[in-house]
Amino acid sequence: MELDQKGPLTTENSTHNITNDEKQKENCAANQFFSSLLESKHNDGELTPEDLRKKLPTYLTKAIDYVTGTPTNTLSEEVSVNE
Repeated sequence: MELDQKGPLTTENSTHNITNDEKQKENCAANQFFSSLLESKHNDGELTPEDLRKKLPTYLTKAIDYVTGTPTNTLSEEVSVNE
């Protein structure tokens, strides 16, 4: 049995992948920009974690609490404030 030396043939159009890569690059750039903006405001004392928590949707604060292991009693108190 002989293997084909040309490699696999694909019918996918590579422009679709380029478009997705460009969109992903734009998303990454926006994320980096807003992350640095938040960090700068925090470092300057303009934005506290409590201020940010009040501005975020409840589902995001719940996700952050879950991932960071925030105790359940603290989570319930803060969720009631956000809803």
